[in-house]
Amino acid sequence: MTMPAPDALLLISTHCPHCPAVLLEEFAGSDALRALLPRLGELSQHADAWVRADACHYLGLTGDAAARTWLQSRVTDEDAEVREIAAESLQDMLD
Repeated sequence: MTMPAPDALLLISTHCPHCPAVLLEEFAGSDALRALLPRLGELSQHADAWVRADACHYLGLTGDAAARTWLQSRVTDEDAEVREIAAESLQDMLD
């Protein structure tokens, strides 16, 4: 079975909180996931906190320094879970 492209998985995960978004983790550090940086950055500013939290997680998975700007802006998010995931993602990028 062929894994769907990360952009398709991102579309699914942002519209369905119960969908297996963990599949995007298979693309950690890949060029395909890094190509989604602009969209992930946009989603990190979404009105819905769970979308922002997921976007922060995926931004961290890119491993790209360009993701840090978006993650740093979420460390002060109004939602505690978003703040936590943004901080963890930043830390993971440093490790």
